Amino acid sequence: MAHEILGIGLGSQLLQGDKWNADGYWEDIRILDTHERVLRLIGREVMSPDATCPYPAQWWRAADLRFLKCQLADTVREELDRHHGLWGFKDPRTARLLPLWQDIFAELDITPCYLLTVRDPRAVSASLARRNGFSAARSQLQWLFHYLDAVRHTGGRLSLIADYDRWFTDPQTQAHALIRACGAITATRDSLEFSEALATIQRLVKRRLRHHDSSQTEIALPFIEESHTLLTHAARTGHIPAALWTLEAQARQAHESLHAQVQQLDADTLAERCRRFLADRQHLRHELQSIPQFVRLMGGAG
Repeated sequence: MAHEILGIGLGSQLLQGDKWNADGYWEDIRILDTHERVLRLIGREVMSPDATCPYPAQWWRAADLRFLKCQLADTVREELDRHHGLWGFKDPRTARLLPLWQDIFAELDITPCYLLTVRDPRAVSASLARRNGFSAARSQLQWLFHYLDAVRHTGGRLSLIADYDRWFTDPQTQAHALIRACGAITATRDSLEFSEALATIQRLVKRRLRHHDSSQTEIALPFIEESHTLLTHAARTGHIPAALWTLEAQARQAHESLHAQVQQLDADTLAERCRRFLADRQHLRHELQSIPQFVRLMGGAG
């Protein structure tokens, strides 16, 4: 059965609900499966300790990925034909895999419409801790690079940045922004067509789906609070602040510098530093202060 909302097809094979989300995930099973195979091939599976490491250079052009890229392209052709050219998909992994998708869009001569939903990193931490057992630091690092990659890879061409919490505080304004961004409905807010679209959205957005709030955990890493503030500002105004581009460059440079330092450590030294970290987090702070790039870029954070 094909699923369609606001005139936009979302595929016929969607991931079903489970104990974590009874209403389902609205994610195409074929795309989800292919994304996971891509991440496995480049060593960045979501559950892997390496998930938060920098991605390999030009990873999307690796010969091993050609077959998977063709599979994704076939899915796009099939769904566009089925839904007469108006089709979309959702999967959080897409944010970090956009270079692969952008090659596909170029090859198929498709102009994509990018929509990004911003969710509070503390709520995400609570969700991942409950479902996957992730620490707050790991969850928030994944949160940070999913959002910064989404902004960087789209190059500011986001049609909409939506604040997740706004669905529960001001659903009408949020719905109007979504409808306008998709271009599926051109009706005014006073029209019957818009009223019907709003009613459809309100049936889907249920308060019980808001499983976690921002009071359930705390910010654990630098850059997180500022990134969230800038992203929610972009959701309100429709414009990405210049400060977010600066932060994206700083966070990425700090992340890559720290990762390079870790790679240079032998296994015994790394194990010992991990042991000391678990025993005394202040010691880790002292260790990091020996890395000039990290101090310069992360300095002043807690």
